[in-house]
Amino acid sequence: MAKPGSDIVEVEEPVIDDVDETGSTWQRAPLWLRAFGMVFVGCVLLVASFEIAYAGKVFPGVRANGVDVGGLSRAATASRLSDSVTQFSGSVVTISNGDTNLRIPVSDLGVSYNSSAAAQSAYSYGRQGNLVNKIFEQLQALVGHVTNFSNFTYDNSRLVPYIVQFDQDLGTRSEERRVGKE
Repeated sequence: MAKPGSDIVEVEEPVIDDVDETGSTWQRAPLWLRAFGMVFVGCVLLVASFEIAYAGKVFPGVRANGVDVGGLSRAATASRLSDSVTQFSGSVVTISNGDTNLRIPVSDLGVSYNSSAAAQSAYSYGRQGNLVNKIFEQLQALVGHVTNFSNFTYDNSRLVPYIVQFDQDLGTRSEERRVGKE
């Protein structure tokens, strides 16, 4: 307020809302941005800790040739896969369609396994590709998604007679059903 007879007029300064007590004009980021940042940092820390915990080991949930190799080193994975090959060679593959079953002994197909390549594929899961691919595969491993790798070859000429027989059995059964309905 000015005094009577004075030429000096006092002016009130405008109040600025975004200035805190210290005179700073800094403002907090919006809540959604802070939440997104926290989730992002959390994911980065999770992936980094996962990488550290499984350094030199296959990620959990990874199988090779049907054998769980999660948590094993590359050498231990290759060893375990080599041991499982003889067991699998004595197995039988069954293909079914309705009432028709085809049983194929694995040993009759001339199957050969590359255990070291399967071990390398299992180890590489979650470690190859771009960052998004790595994070996605590691999160799948973390939540228990089972991923299976196999590396084998077989002789097609040994499989063909089984498939032909299966096709003939299906044709015969189909013909029997068709005749039975008439």
